[in-house]
Amino acid sequence: MKIIGLVASNNGLGHARRLLNLSSGFLKSGHSIKLFISSEQRIKLSSELGKMNLDMNLIEIESYGIDGPVWFKRGCLLQQPPLHVIAEIKACDFIISDNLTWPFTYNDNFALFGHFTWYDYWQKTRIFEELKFPEIFEQDFENLRNIQLAFQIKDFLLEPRDFGENIMIKLPRYHSDILVGKNKNKSTDIWLSQGTTNLLDKSALSFNLLNELGIVEQETYEFAEFKEKPKLVLGRPGLGTIRDCLATGIPFLPIWDKLDPELNSNTNHLVNLGLFPHELLIEMNLKDKIDYLLDQQEILESWKNMWTSISEDVEDICSRILSNF
Repeated sequence: MKIIGLVASNNGLGHARRLLNLSSGFLKSGHSIKLFISSEQRIKLSSELGKMNLDMNLIEIESYGIDGPVWFKRGCLLQQPPLHVIAEIKACDFIISDNLTWPFTYNDNFALFGHFTWYDYWQKTRIFEELKFPEIFEQDFENLRNIQLAFQIKDFLLEPRDFGENIMIKLPRYHSDILVGKNKNKSTDIWLSQGTTNLLDKSALSFNLLNELGIVEQETYEFAEFKEKPKLVLGRPGLGTIRDCLATGIPFLPIWDKLDPELNSNTNHLVNLGLFPHELLIEMNLKDKIDYLLDQQEILESWKNMWTSISEDVEDICSRILSNF
């Protein structure tokens, strides 16, 4: 039995949900899990954690090293992990980290997980040269050069890694997908999923129009809590939201400020996969965008039918990870 540490970026919920569901695959193989997530992620995952009832060690962390836009909004705080977190990292047989490289400093039996790294993300932004503390980026790049293994979600990859071995995986299937599948009724509702980072570009929204169209604010990680499915989700195109919509066959309409490199990449991948009309990349009234998308029968069918080919069971992903350690 191995002790496996799974470390999630604090920037949003998707990083933590991926690793939570990965935990179930490792536990079924008889291994012990330490899941490192923030207190906010833990609160938002409380219902899912309760339903999954996994026997693992949850360790609360904050942002250390390079993290995402939420970290930037908080002033790029340079924090070192406290000694008890470092001790927990060192005690793991190996570490899987969603986006973050800082744990590699304390345990070099390590692999990256996800569809991008924060170093690649920040390099693609206009503000990269203006960011404070260049030494933190130098350390992150040095870690990336020395990390030999990464498991990358191929259909939404932001940037292929230049270093080490890169193993392509599909989107992971979640425990909650089964619960959502039992909700047979489909409503006429449209959901606005802002994401959990509070980074949605609200300038693209008319709240009078949202009221007029009966659009309700609801996050897709809560799909399993509802008896009915919406006919459409619109909102910030983070991979967690996109994954949830693909898993449930519900079409998704991206709304974003066009400045975020990950969101740009995710949306372009949706276009390439035939899940989003290229025509809607241009500026257009939100109501017209909704009407246009809902009229694209071929695209709507793709949202219903693509999940099986674009995803894989977490047990299979975990088996491939274990075979490389």
